Amino acid sequence: MLSPFILFPLVQKTFFVPFVSFCKTPLVVPELKLLVTTFAKEEQATGVVRTLVRERLVACGTLLRGARSIYVWQDQLEDADEIVVLFKTTAAAVPKAAERLKELHPYECPEILVLSPECANAAYAQWVGDNVNHG
Repeated sequence: MLSPFILFPLVQKTFFVPFVSFCKTPLVVPELKLLVTTFAKEEQATGVVRTLVRERLVACGTLLRGARSIYVWQDQLEDADEIVVLFKTTAAAVPKAAERLKELHPYECPEILVLSPECANAAYAQWVGDNVNHG
């Protein structure tokens, strides 16, 4: 049997954190997906998020400031501050949402990742499905 707590060693001390599992049943339709991308400027990110939400291709976009990406682009090592955006959508909407994101994105080669959450709050997943156009 699994312990209801997770043990974390921390600088010669151990503390307990309650482990809450609300994912005992599989996520039901609509299947929640995350689209992840980055932008150089917050204004660009905000504009794209607003467009995708307005077009109901995603239910929500969360902007995470303070990311730093280090990568090679055109044979040069780059070190850039970026904004990470997490878009919440459904499996059915991913193809159109990803294509529209690519059209709107200012980067020549934007990072567009599709992730599948292992589990999610069922009420939240339902809210996402209710706010995304599947047609």
